[in-house]
Amino acid sequence: MGGEVGSARTSATSMISDLAGKVSATYPEEYDGLQRGSRTATIAVLVMFVPPPRRLAHAQSTDELKQRIEELERSTREQVDALKRMLQQQEAERAKERRAQEERERTLRTLQEQVEQQQLSLQKQKRTSRRRSRACQTSST
Repeated sequence: MGGEVGSARTSATSMISDLAGKVSATYPEEYDGLQRGSRTATIAVLVMFVPPPRRLAHAQSTDELKQRIEELERSTREQVDALKRMLQQQEAERAKERRAQEERERTLRTLQEQVEQQQLSLQKQKRTSRRRSRACQTSST
């Protein structure tokens, strides 16, 4: 790459010198102003073909690294937020299931109490029925 830039620079400089020589021979009084323009053109050509110093390349890579770090931080924040949402959703589902289980347990206790009351009621009816049946037997005898 360095050789290519050097040869391009030499070629551009020689082209500018040739052009300056032709202009000075054709327009000697205007050559002075053109010579300054020629220097400006030479500088412009050199700027175009000379590679930037390594510091700029390093600064570029530093900027790229900073940008990459920012992207990673953003994506990490997004992942953390997604995980938080997922945890909140799971907690909400567990809370809902816990409430449903508590409701089932309350219903079961209520049903057990009703069964116990019905059993007591049946036992009382049986006792009462036995007493009546005994009383009927005693009175008929």
